[in-house]
Amino acid sequence: MSTAQLKTLGDFIELQNRNALTHTIRAAVELGIIKSLMSGQKTVKQLAEELELSHQPLQRLMNVLLETELLEQYDDDYALSTVSRFRRRSLGTSRSTRPLGSIAAS
Repeated sequence: MSTAQLKTLGDFIELQNRNALTHTIRAAVELGIIKSLMSGQKTVKQLAEELELSHQPLQRLMNVLLETELLEQYDDDYALSTVSRFRRRSLGTSRSTRPLGSIAAS
C-alpha cells in the first residue's frame, strides 16, 4: 500500500473509533447510567437493579466506559470520572423511554 492509502485507512479507522465512542456514550445516557452515577458510586449489580438492565451486557458496557475514561472503578464500585462530572450537562441526564437493544432486562 502507498503512504496515501495507509493514511486514508488510518483516518477511516479513527473515524470508526470515534463513531463507536459516540454510540457508547449515547447508550450510557439513554440507559440512565450517567444520571444514576451522579448520585454516587454504585456496583454493576446496583445499577442493573435500579435501571432494570441485564447484568452481563451492562458489565460489558461498563468496561467500555472505563476505557473511555468517563467512569472510574474503585473495587466493585463505579463512579463518574472528574471529566464526566465536569461535562455532565453535555452528557445529558434523561433516560429514553425505549430500551436500547438487548441490554434491557427481560
